[in-house]
Amino acid sequence: MQSTIPARSQRFVTRSLAQPLGLALTATLSTTLAFGISSAQAAPIFSQTPNVSGWFLADRDANLNGGRSADEFELASDATIGSVTWRGLFTGTNTPIFPLDFDLTFYDDNGGEPGRVLANTAVSVTGVDTGIDLTSGIAFDVFEFTAATIPTALTANTTYWFSPLADTTNDGDDDFWWVTATRPGNYAFKSDLSGSWVQSSFSEFYFELDDAGTTNAVPEPTSLALLGLGLAGLALRARRRWSHR
Repeated sequence: MQSTIPARSQRFVTRSLAQPLGLALTATLSTTLAFGISSAQAAPIFSQTPNVSGWFLADRDANLNGGRSADEFELASDATIGSVTWRGLFTGTNTPIFPLDFDLTFYDDNGGEPGRVLANTAVSVTGVDTGIDLTSGIAFDVFEFTAATIPTALTANTTYWFSPLADTTNDGDDDFWWVTATRPGNYAFKSDLSGSWVQSSFSEFYFELDDAGTTNAVPEPTSLALLGLGLAGLALRARRRWSHR
């Protein structure tokens, strides 16, 4: 979705046309900068529709030795992954403590299960309540998480695996569970982090992958200040030239 300049700003640019050329250019550049920074991000390069009826363990602190799940995926074209979005809930008392630490891991494929680690990013992130509740005796809030990852180059039409692993060590009465996706498919899990992967075909998991280049760049305050001074200088110079004519 492209940004739209409000009518007031359009009138501002139109009036500038009657001013000296330098001032009109300055006004136009200022308006473009003001409204062009917030352009919408591109669509995710990979996404699976979340389901509201399934979840699997993905927590280092659960049980005796933790447990985790991993989901396989393929990309339609080559891409460098730069961020991930996923959802989950907290069983126990449904009172998560944020920010929460995660390991976000990409694996290659090893005969239908996660193989060699391609990249692992440790993040600390706060979940956003989606307003969706999964009911199992009590209503568990579903939270969404988004985090930047180490840029990871992946090849099209190649099987990879993704696995988010929470660490709720600081939360003694909750464990994190990864929410599934709507379509059935292959996944793998470990009921013990020290054990081997177990293959299953019950369900996919919800997550989205974004290209490293889709994050909108927001200029730093210093850069904006310098740019503003430069534009102001152009305007002053143009005004002086106009007054001497």
